[in-house]
Amino acid sequence: MSDFIVNESNFIIEDDLYESSFVPEGFMLPDGIVFGEKLDEAPSWELYLSEDLQFRLLVVKEALAEQWVDGHLIPQSALMPMELKDGVFYLLISPSSLKLQRLSQCRFNGSLRYAFSFYSALQHTRTLDAEHSLRDGIFFELYSVILPCYTLVPPVADRALFRNALRGKNDPELLLSSEEMGGSGGLAYASCLKDLRDHDYAVPKEQPLLESGEPVDDFFMGKVKVGQIITGPLCIRRQYQIFDTSTDYYVLLIDKLWGDALLHTTVLSRITLNTVPLNGRAVYVLTLPKRQALEALDDRSFGYDRHSMMDLAQAVRRTRAAVPQADLRDGLYVAKLGMILPLTFSAGSYDDGKVMWDIIQQGPFSSAPLMQDIAYDILSVARSSD
Repeated sequence: MSDFIVNESNFIIEDDLYESSFVPEGFMLPDGIVFGEKLDEAPSWELYLSEDLQFRLLVVKEALAEQWVDGHLIPQSALMPMELKDGVFYLLISPSSLKLQRLSQCRFNGSLRYAFSFYSALQHTRTLDAEHSLRDGIFFELYSVILPCYTLVPPVADRALFRNALRGKNDPELLLSSEEMGGSGGLAYASCLKDLRDHDYAVPKEQPLLESGEPVDDFFMGKVKVGQIITGPLCIRRQYQIFDTSTDYYVLLIDKLWGDALLHTTVLSRITLNTVPLNGRAVYVLTLPKRQALEALDDRSFGYDRHSMMDLAQAVRRTRAAVPQADLRDGLYVAKLGMILPLTFSAGSYDDGKVMWDIIQQGPFSSAPLMQDIAYDILSVARSSD
């Protein structure tokens, strides 16, 4: 029995009235979103899925919401007040395609993108709150933050939390403190890469062009509130780099040579790319919304549903028409542009149906795998040359 480990974060009871839901199923918000199934709960918050499966809805008690805002973890504008039968609550809304979940439930499952998203949220959170335990926190991918719940759960080292998300479903939880792990707290980028290598992840050889904590004001040119920062890297490749931010936008840096090659095709010919100098080299910059997929097709984390999967199929068809010999298997999918940016332009012929079918089968999905008839319809769109 000495090896039996209990996750205390699931067993903290603050009062004896913790039985009924904060929000009844079927409750409708002013914008028409209807509450569906309750996914998870704790004494101070409850997580729901919307009836149409498009959103995750986090309802929190007023005191907890105020702590998050006072700690600058989330903007006041992200919280919607709700007058319910038990008092005032606050609502955070996330698209189902992005992660909004209890931190202890996070599992990377081989996705380097997911791992870097988690790392970036840790980095951002620790710039705002270096003290509180995050073991019972909530991972909120949209704003690249882990929201602490300020309970009596014993502190666990951030590196241990990262390793816990790397483990298999039957592996024990690592509960060591920072002192027990021989560190001073936080998770260094080098330590992150080492842990990923130890679990056979293909970590990037290139160094990130931007660092956690760097301001992003120059990239957005007034599009977001002043004072926002880079929280961490999400995808680092020779041709491009994607960075998470404290806003609901990503920063995409495109190598100038690759960007120029794309501009000579119809893949990027209709947009204007801004050039900035970074570390002695010129790169193109795009800022893109997190609510739409921006990811390498060979390292996916975005949760797809029937609509976003159909958008991807149309992007496959559109890109194939623009670059007939391109290899799309490791291309960069930019949903905002409706295109896949290929890394290789003349790789021969590939079956786009096979590429699409692998994604249809493997996901990840925002809520559930696609129905078979819908999957075949999406596949036919990707294969169509019309």
